[in-house]
Amino acid sequence: MKAVVLAGGNGTRMLEHSLNNPKPLINVNNKPFLYYVLKTLEKAGITQTGIVYSKHKQKFQDFLDKYDLKANLLLQKKPLGTGDALKSAKEFTGEDEFIMLPGDCLFSVNDIKKLFVKGNALLGCYREDTHKFGVIKTNNGSLNEIIEKPKHYGPGLVNTSIYKLNKKIYDFLENLEKSERGEYELTDAVTKLAEEQEIKVIKLDDYWIDFGTPIDIKVVEEFLSEK
Repeated sequence: MKAVVLAGGNGTRMLEHSLNNPKPLINVNNKPFLYYVLKTLEKAGITQTGIVYSKHKQKFQDFLDKYDLKANLLLQKKPLGTGDALKSAKEFTGEDEFIMLPGDCLFSVNDIKKLFVKGNALLGCYREDTHKFGVIKTNNGSLNEIIEKPKHYGPGLVNTSIYKLNKKIYDFLENLEKSERGEYELTDAVTKLAEEQEIKVIKLDDYWIDFGTPIDIKVVEEFLSEK
């Protein structure tokens, strides 16, 4: 199984920590956050990984060399959103199904393995307050749509942004229109894919660690120290 890790965003919420360094390469317990992401994928059985970047190629290469990690570096020419980022992996994934996840999120080996099912799938996580997330609407365990930051919200299942997809997703990525924030949203393409092919919604068992802001650095350090 292949995996695509999206690491091309600007990481502005990390403030000074990401001024001259990609967010996934910020150190946590003396190792870049991306180290833990790649090691988890390796333990889950991923055999080939592509890392989508938009700048700092040499820093990513130096990171891979330092920790003796194998991955393909895939250039996203401009950081125009997650939908545009995944398009950069089309040649890498080829005819194969693949796992796709953000480079600033950490999942357990167990939960990643749950995606190794036949066909498309995504991991959903229950939240009491869903207004900051993409809310998952389902029908008999399959995806209907993903609604980003809904106007009407409450408790429910939200999108963790880790998927198992096939090459059909690229057809919908090619025809995306920019969202209100001026980006190409992967969730729009995933919703379109769900209209043609089943996407299983699998509930998260263990954890979903988001490495988004400076506060998260200490939180993730403490979490990993207890593992």
